[in-house]
Amino acid sequence: MKYLQKTLLFFAIFLQSLILLSQISFHRVEPPFWWAGMQDSSLQLMVYGNKIAQSNVIADYPGVILRKTIRLENPDYLILDLEITKDARPLLKW
Repeated sequence: MKYLQKTLLFFAIFLQSLILLSQISFHRVEPPFWWAGMQDSSLQLMVYGNKIAQSNVIADYPGVILRKTIRLENPDYLILDLEITKDARPLLKW
């Protein structure tokens, strides 16, 4: 249950960052479930939204590092390579 809470928290933080930092909306993020403390600290997310590839994404949260942004041929998809370090902590408590 603790990992599920962290998963939901980081997902919410990531989505909030995308919304606040761009005027482009997104519809889906894959994979939908991930969390801090995973054995492999690397995480690749696929973000889907109308012309999402035009956005400039940054990671501004302690312990979350945006390593690479990959723009695909289709402008509605964006791939984000993240590193979730051991310093990443939940923002909210459930």
